[in-house]
Amino acid sequence: MRPIPTASAGRSCVLALALAAGGTLGCDLPTGTGPVRALDIAAPSTQLRPGFLMRAEATPLDGAGNPLAGYVATWRSLTPQTLEVSPDGLMLAHAPGVGIARATVNGVSAELRLDLVNPPIAHL
Repeated sequence: MRPIPTASAGRSCVLALALAAGGTLGCDLPTGTGPVRALDIAAPSTQLRPGFLMRAEATPLDGAGNPLAGYVATWRSLTPQTLEVSPDGLMLAHAPGVGIARATVNGVSAELRLDLVNPPIAHL
């Protein structure tokens, strides 16, 4: 593997191809304009049932809270035992509990906490 320099001085990203092993590629490369100061996380809900999918979005913001275009967030799960998260923000709940997903853009991160709940049981 060889480091590929990024646009930021002193930073590099190691690219590894692991297609045969089903691996993924994730790099936090600067792709927009202006400095990212925060992320605004949007999701359809804060609850998700095991076996169901949901996609979240992360919008980078500048220091004044204005959205920045041209950046790509990289997502990952902080609770892989309960929540699977693809690099583009698609989430799959595995088990009841709490799921936490983290989005990162240019070193700035924000988290989304989800309650992973079973459907209510109907009583007759």
